[in-house]
Amino acid sequence: MKRLKMIFALSLMYLAFHSCQKDEVAAVFDEIQLSQQETQAEEMGADVDLMVDEALDINFGSLKSASTEGSFYLSDCPVITVNKTATPQVMTIDFGTACTGKDGKVRSGKIVVTSASFTTFPSVRDKSFDNYFVDGKKIEGSVTKTITKDQENNIRTAVIKENITITFPDGEGKATRVANLTRQYQRNTLSNR
Repeated sequence: MKRLKMIFALSLMYLAFHSCQKDEVAAVFDEIQLSQQETQAEEMGADVDLMVDEALDINFGSLKSASTEGSFYLSDCPVITVNKTATPQVMTIDFGTACTGKDGKVRSGKIVVTSASFTTFPSVRDKSFDNYFVDGKKIEGSVTKTITKDQENNIRTAVIKENITITFPDGEGKATRVANLTRQYQRNTLSNR
C-alpha cells in the first residue's frame, strides 16, 4: 500500500511539473509572437510614413518631377493623385489590386492622406487606409502626424498618434497598435574650421 501511495504521489508531481512546463512554453511563445507582431506593426507604420513622404516629394518636391525613379519604396504602379483645391487637401496613393514596390512587398488598396497644407509648417497629416494590404496583411486604422520645423537649429519634430490594426493572413490573428510617439530629426551642418 505504501508503494502504491508513493507511485501515486510521484505521478501527481510529474503531472504538475509537466503542466508547468507547458504553461511556461506557451507564455514564451505568446511573448515571441507578440514581439514579432509589434515589430511588424512598427515596420508597417514606418513604411507608410516613408511612402507618403516619397509621394509628397514626387508631387511637391523642388524638382517638381512626377517620376518614382529616385524613390526607394514606390515603383511605377501606384497611382498618386493630389487634390490641392479641396479643403483639406487630399492625396491618395492607389496600389490597385497588386503592386510590387521597389522593396519587393506586394501592396493593394489605398493610403489616403489629408492635410490643410502639404507644403507649410506646422503641418498635420491624417492617414487612413482603404482596403489596404501589404503581403497579405490587412492594415486598418489611422495615423496622425504633426510636423514642426525649427529652421534655426535644423530640427524637425514629428508627433505621431497611431491607432492601427493589422490582420494577419492564414488565421494568425490580429495586432492592434495604439501609440503616441515623438521623433526629432536634426540635420547636421558641415563647416570648415
